[in-house]
Amino acid sequence: DQPRSRGLGDVYKRQLEMSFSFSDQGLLNWLYNSIDLKQPADDRFDRHFTRGPVDLVQYIEPPVPTDIYHDFIPVYQALAKLKIKGYEADFIIDVGCSFGIWSYTASKHYPEAQFYLIDPLMSSYSKGLRDVYQSKLKYLTLGEMALSNQNGKTRFNLAPDLYGSSLMNPADFRTYEGIEVDVKTLDTYAAEQNITGRGILKLDVQCAEHLIVDGARNFLSQIDAIVIELSLIRYDENSLVYAEMIQLMDQLGFRYFDETGEWRSPQNGVLLQKELLFTRKDLLNEETSRTIQ
Repeated sequence: DQPRSRGLGDVYKRQLEMSFSFSDQGLLNWLYNSIDLKQPADDRFDRHFTRGPVDLVQYIEPPVPTDIYHDFIPVYQALAKLKIKGYEADFIIDVGCSFGIWSYTASKHYPEAQFYLIDPLMSSYSKGLRDVYQSKLKYLTLGEMALSNQNGKTRFNLAPDLYGSSLMNPADFRTYEGIEVDVKTLDTYAAEQNITGRGILKLDVQCAEHLIVDGARNFLSQIDAIVIELSLIRYDENSLVYAEMIQLMDQLGFRYFDETGEWRSPQNGVLLQKELLFTRKDLLNEETSRTIQ
């Protein structure tokens, strides 16, 4: 019986694979590596246990490459979920890129994507760090400018640490220096660069996220996922806080998909900012057991 023989062969193959996973071969190294990583070193055991949608077990994140900086592990893990569900990005636009570490993290999942790194202070960041991270992006375009809802020149508030610099005037106890920078809308920039296909947008712009979204009403149709750092505190009277930005993203057709990090007060640990991943409402939705309107 040929079909039966093939079935038995599959069973034996499966048993052989399981016997290796549950043997003591390499187990000591696996344990040491898992201890170092503070998580399972690989899915040696877990892959043999198929989980169903009603299984009440904790999800275990797969191992993260050792060269991913610890603050960016949540970014790597969230983008991994897009990749696992089959999403492919033609381009990734990193607004507020500093020296490029976020894009480097994203490139682990999307090495063939065209990366656009945008920051009005790009050349002010460490050249050594820029060389390390930007040099590892296969397809890269740099733009030293700010993005907003207008084109031309604008005032930009320069923070002493660079990272807190903003188009807004945050009341966060820093002393800012006003400088003039070039500014474009994302619609204008995308047209100039002839950006085609579909992709991911990341915004880390210190309370000015809504301005960039407002200047991208046309180009948003090409965006499937947006990562945005949002403040829970209103640092500027013209800014939008966490709940308001979630409502705006909902109106624009995006849903809260995952979290990619947070920032807490170094003084008392109070949560000040969260970074969220939004995806299109019709993209990568989990299945339900019946249709729900």
